[in-house]
Amino acid sequence: MIRRLLVIYPRAWRDRYGDELEDLVDSTGLTPSAVVDLVSSAVAEHLRAASRRMAGGPSMTLDRPGWGSRALAIAGLVALLPTLLFMTFSILIYNLNVPLESIRGVIEVAVGIGPVDIAFAAMPFVALALAVAPLLRVSVAGDANPRELVARVAVRPLRPRMANVIVAALALAAILVLGAYGVTENVL
Repeated sequence: MIRRLLVIYPRAWRDRYGDELEDLVDSTGLTPSAVVDLVSSAVAEHLRAASRRMAGGPSMTLDRPGWGSRALAIAGLVALLPTLLFMTFSILIYNLNVPLESIRGVIEVAVGIGPVDIAFAAMPFVALALAVAPLLRVSVAGDANPRELVARVAVRPLRPRMANVIVAALALAAILVLGAYGVTENVL
């Protein structure tokens, strides 16, 4: 019967304390009140484990980059691509005087549409957020004071997430170019 009750405990707890609990129950006997205590203790252990996971505890510190970080890098690049193309063609046409008349009309129409113009300016920020998300590990935990939360931010290893670093760098470059363009157009 004790083996069946041990199954309801979290696996990590069972691996560490299961044999001791089994020995204790064998020596003291399994009464109805002991069964109630074991079940309530198992529920409490599951709640503690869930609390540790939500607070960034040991069960959440596995740091393996997988499809999630690559997917966010690709999503960031897709979000950034229209702005990069718009900026590239604008520089070619208006600054370097490359004769691309068919594209000039498309750019002038796109700039004339307010939401499209705003999207071109906003998408680098979206791309930056998507690319940087897998690079940071954020954990929030309760402190000794139950009304106080402590937030910690750590940078994960960059090497296995190089696609995210590249997309973040491109997004930052686009933000800087757009900012410099805005300053030169409005100030000069």
